[in-house]
Amino acid sequence: LKPLHAQQITDKKLIEFGWDYPVVDYLKKNIYEMEKNAPFDGVVFSFKNDPYYAFDTVRLSSNYFKFDDLPNIQWHKFTDNFILIWGVGKSGPRWTDDDSWAKIVGNLTNISRAIEVSHSKGIVFDPEFYLANAQLNPWIYNKELYPRLSYEQVGQYIKKRGIQFIQALQTSKPDVKILCFWLWELVAKQNTTQPIINTSMALYPFFIEGILESKNNKSELIDGNETGYWYTNAIDFITSAGEERANAKRYLPPSLSPKIDEITFAQPVLYDGIFALKPAFDRGYDKEIQN
Repeated sequence: LKPLHAQQITDKKLIEFGWDYPVVDYLKKNIYEMEKNAPFDGVVFSFKNDPYYAFDTVRLSSNYFKFDDLPNIQWHKFTDNFILIWGVGKSGPRWTDDDSWAKIVGNLTNISRAIEVSHSKGIVFDPEFYLANAQLNPWIYNKELYPRLSYEQVGQYIKKRGIQFIQALQTSKPDVKILCFWLWELVAKQNTTQPIINTSMALYPFFIEGILESKNNKSELIDGNETGYWYTNAIDFITSAGEERANAKRYLPPSLSPKIDEITFAQPVLYDGIFALKPAFDRGYDKEIQN
């Protein structure tokens, strides 16, 4: 961790995301009212009410990506906007299937174009698994799913897909920003109690390895640092970047260390958590912490 005086200070941006994220049609009609009183620099949005699934193998038509509507969003105050993508596929990730990944890459290339024509900054990528069928989790490894392939062999397929993923996103938007809600925290947390091969994020490091290996010098990988939802003091925010870079270096080849050092970090604020708007979020924060 660099001392505070040596850390580069850059302009900070406040990006809004919630489960009520806006869709393109809503933004076209309501962007003026959204921007008027909001303290944000940008929002996370989606094409439709359902978020885009990064690993779906259905080749989507250009109409899905709203190319005719996106340029008509009259952004003014919101300068830093992101398209929401879930790191999942409804039929599984199809890591070993080149034909499926040709379709996935085709869709991601259209995502890149959508980022560019909407004057957005990039994507928010959420790798956390939410679907009911655990076997659709793209990051798990077991012999039932991969009967003829070792963990490392599957990992090499996934590294290749990470390369394809970032290359597709860079096609129309070479300076794309990829904001991952979880980058290393979830991997590291699960790996403290069991071998990584048995965790629900077992294969995820290979994907990030591919992204880092093939990202250009203009694109940016951002750790969303979701653990920061529950920080209670300033020192946790200050030290988190160094800790997570160290975590990344535990899982990735030494040759990628310079690119790991270039990863930038977000510091999240969970409104529901701070103010306990739902009982499940209550951490007993006093007024001083809340403020």
